[in-house]
Amino acid sequence: LQTKYTPIRGQDPKNVPYDPSKGLAEQVRESIQASLRNLETTYVDSLVMHSPMEQHGDTMIVWREFEKLHGEGVAKQLGMSNQYDFEGFKALYRDAVVKPSVLQNRFYADSGYDVALREFCLENGVKYQSFWTLTGNPQLLKSSPVKEAAKGLGKTPEQVFFAFCISQGITPLTGTSDTTHMKQDLEAASSLQLSADQIKAIKALLK
Repeated sequence: LQTKYTPIRGQDPKNVPYDPSKGLAEQVRESIQASLRNLETTYVDSLVMHSPMEQHGDTMIVWREFEKLHGEGVAKQLGMSNQYDFEGFKALYRDAVVKPSVLQNRFYADSGYDVALREFCLENGVKYQSFWTLTGNPQLLKSSPVKEAAKGLGKTPEQVFFAFCISQGITPLTGTSDTTHMKQDLEAASSLQLSADQIKAIKALLK
């Protein structure tokens, strides 16, 4: 189970799960309580900041409340999302007592595929989780290396790209509700192995 705290700038003004006139720490508390009620649980496996605050100091106010919730057993792990600034994420990691376990970012060309961030995550045991992995990369799914690997393996381009991401230490997040796609995604995650040459050819496209 996962839930997020979303700053007011990212909220639907008609459905804010906290009182925006209150301080950030209180907003986090009200937000998580709303999630627990909605999910009918007493804890979540993952509590994620939907995005960093505009100022690092405010990000740390939110994170300190996250750490309290972690200490209380309400959140088993903590994470950050939509953080594409390498120095910003390093600052969070440096200042956090409970280090982020996950970084959830859109994996696509406009962010340079987060090369430096992904390397930092691998070095520090942070799971890099990608969203919009397929929809953000239509050009890669149509590329010759991906299509040729798919043909040779008898798999779909989507499965090949998921397998490639996993080979790079990326955990693709998928929101599919299609049973066939779910089975294909699980197969890509559990048993699909690309050759070194296939991985090299696809990796060369990440520019």
